[in-house]
Order: sequence, then C-alpha cells, then structure tokens
Amino acid sequence: MRVATLTKRRSSSSHRNLNWKKERIKKDIFISYAWTSGTHREWVRLIAIQLRLLGYTVQIDSAVEYGASLSNFMREVTEADRVLMIVDENYVERADRLPESGVGIENRWIRSVFKEKSASWLSVLFVNNLRYLLPAWLADQQPKGFNFNSNADLNKFPGIEQMDDLWRWIEGLPADRAHALSTARLLERTARRD
Repeated sequence: MRVATLTKRRSSSSHRNLNWKKERIKKDIFISYAWTSGTHREWVRLIAIQLRLLGYTVQIDSAVEYGASLSNFMREVTEADRVLMIVDENYVERADRLPESGVGIENRWIRSVFKEKSASWLSVLFVNNLRYLLPAWLADQQPKGFNFNSNADLNKFPGIEQMDDLWRWIEGLPADRAHALSTARLLERTARRD
C-alpha cells in the first residue's frame, strides 16, 4: 500500500510538473505583415528568428511549404496564442483597400475573433510607420503597440530594449522594469525548471 501511495504521489507530482511545463512551453505566435519590399521581408524574418531562438513557435508565411494552401495557413491566425501585426504604411493600405490581398484576408480572420480574445492576444509593431497608422477596423481598439521605427538621421534603431518589451508582452510580464528581473535572469530560471 505504501509503495502504491508513493508511486501515486510521484506520478501526480510529475503530472503537476508536466502541466506546469505545458503552461510554460512557449506560445504560438502568428506574424502578420505585408510584403512591402525584400528588405522589409528580411527584417520580419529576422524578428521571427529571434522569437524562435527564444523558444517560441512562430507561424509565418515563409514557413509554408510550396504548394500548401496559404488560405488555410492564414486561417490559423485565429488559433494562435499571440498575434504580432507588423504594421508599416503598406500594411495599412492593403488591410483597408485590398481585401483579397494576403494582409486583407489575414485581417478579416483576425477581426472575426478579435472581440473574443484577451486584450493581450494582439499587438502591433510599428515599422516605417512614424504616424502609427493602423488598419481602420483596429484604430479605435487601441491595441498594445511597440515602436520599431528607425531614424538613421538621429541614429535611433530598434534593438534589445524593444525586443525585451516584446518578450514581456508575449510572456504576460509587466512592462515596468523597475522591480523586474532581467530577461537573462528570467530565462536562466526558466531553464533550470525545465
């Protein structure tokens, strides 16, 4: 009897540990963006790589196999844990005026479930968008936004601070770092638990 009890306790402890790990397993992130230019697409892919290096599952169209349905891929946005909308002025133009473009279709899917999702489901990265324009349907919703605009004249470029802010949003951590552990320390602690 005692052995069975110990085994049961161990398995329920292991089960709890597995549940904790499932909760801690990195989230699925769907990236919605416009194919504005080769340079912009390259930049978006670099963001996707950074997020993958942090352990997230990133859904991005460049990962869709040749011949696979882009429509089915775009529909997956509704199931993602987080949606990262990379918004430049071209993105806004496509979302508002080209409903059959990839951006238009993705926005239709995003909009269809937006009200059902938590406020932390969708965030916007503003890139080459100094006026912080949003698609018309989203403008009044005031989603969480991150400034990834560059200004070479002022020698201002997005970097580790913006990535840290983005990471905090994905993980649901407070944006205020006054009493927060550093990103490196949090990742170190997370790694020890795994």
